[in-house]
Amino acid sequence: MRLPSVATGIAVIAILAALLACTEAAQTPTEAPTPRGIAATPAMPANTPGPAGAGATSRATSKPETPPAPTSTPTPTTSPTPGSTAAPTPFMEPTKTPGAEPVPEGISPILLELPQSVETEVPDSELACLAGTADAERLSRILTGTEEPAPEEMGHIMDCLQDETLLRMFLGTFVEYAGPLSPKTSECTRTSFAGIDPRRVMLAALEGNQQDWMVISAVILTIACLNEQEWNAAARAMDLHPDARETMLCILKEMDGPEEMVAALGAAGQDSAVALASAQRKCGVELEDRAAIPALTATPTPTSSTTPEPTATPPPDGRLAPLRLQDSHALVSSLSQAELACIGDVPETLDRVRAWPSQEAKDEMLRLIGCLSDETLARLFLSGIMPGLEPLSLETSDCVRAAFAVIDPREVMTAGLEDDPERARRAMAASTAVATTTTACLNDQEWERSIWMNEIGPQERADQRCLMEVLGGPGEMAEAVRAAWEGDSAGMEEAAAACGLDRGPSN
Repeated sequence: MRLPSVATGIAVIAILAALLACTEAAQTPTEAPTPRGIAATPAMPANTPGPAGAGATSRATSKPETPPAPTSTPTPTTSPTPGSTAAPTPFMEPTKTPGAEPVPEGISPILLELPQSVETEVPDSELACLAGTADAERLSRILTGTEEPAPEEMGHIMDCLQDETLLRMFLGTFVEYAGPLSPKTSECTRTSFAGIDPRRVMLAALEGNQQDWMVISAVILTIACLNEQEWNAAARAMDLHPDARETMLCILKEMDGPEEMVAALGAAGQDSAVALASAQRKCGVELEDRAAIPALTATPTPTSSTTPEPTATPPPDGRLAPLRLQDSHALVSSLSQAELACIGDVPETLDRVRAWPSQEAKDEMLRLIGCLSDETLARLFLSGIMPGLEPLSLETSDCVRAAFAVIDPREVMTAGLEDDPERARRAMAASTAVATTTTACLNDQEWERSIWMNEIGPQERADQRCLMEVLGGPGEMAEAVRAAWEGDSAGMEEAAAACGLDRGPSN
């Protein structure tokens, strides 16, 4: 399977990022390019939220039973008429239906990335139905896309899981920070999902079909139901500024409500694209690339330009894949339970890091680095070199790991954070050593995707590869570069002479 359970959350980001491009651009500082030959200091994200996997442990441990579906479907009301000066309010707020069943308690999202959340939150009757096919741990792997079951197994899983459980799993992909939704929001959400097949939503997300109309419908209708407090929490998990809510609701209003907007997203042709663009302009949103509108509104066969890159899927076969601090879904999905426990409240931690360059932000970043494993730090380091998320080849991955085997990744990641001059110098030496060695490790295809493609010429790159070969390998090269930075350039000078160079890259 192509995408993990957070695929629906990624679809949210993909949709809203296009709709709110101008809003986000105004609030997100441009990331400065990394200086040549020096490892990137971890980029300070403008919006650094993310699902806090550890938060699942604070939830009630009693198992909920699937509440009965309401016996009648309330007719949703519409929003205030366009042009009203009042603050935007969510669409699809259901009216009260006389004689309706009491509304079940607030919906509590299920975090599929955490097996303990699945075991605790999925009703016992449904887990019993799955006995022999998938326990909580395997169900977590299957529904996060890290294990592919046989088709008949997936069919059995979908048959055992009830609509309410699937709805809670869907919500866990991007509104988990809202906690249990309010009764009013929960009623609105259940009503909105009355015409949506949650099995189709789940399967489409797992298959990477983010253009599926029901996936998009589920996303938009859920967002429309959230109250302001819930939206502010959900926006953090979607890397969106809370102020984007008004813009989103404005676009929904201009498109005559969520259903009309979903139709525009799913319909082919230029008329729907023009209608969407018109709504965006009226709400003060201007896409940087108008050509992106047809791709958003059509339902093409997924290609490299229309299918977002996978984020939380573990790199295959031991390959290293870049991991961005800004990509909160991938970050939390990639962390071990020990790392999550050490970090504590992930969203609060990342919010404090956002206050860069305050001393509190630097201190928090140093604490965060201290909680992460060598492998996680290596992946974060790579994100400063490789803008994409494609895993490196196994050969390149082993080469980079060999460099980190002799260089403490914590020293590498603290370049630019240390106030003590001596520690700052050592951090810069470590950062430069790994960055220079990584340059020599990349194969041609990876080189073309790196930030150095237009910074370092082919001859200089060939020189660096020669140095690594003469020095004996990536670990030896990293040590030699660090030593040269610290004043002992004998080893680098000897290797440079063997490669026919006047000097090594120590300067």
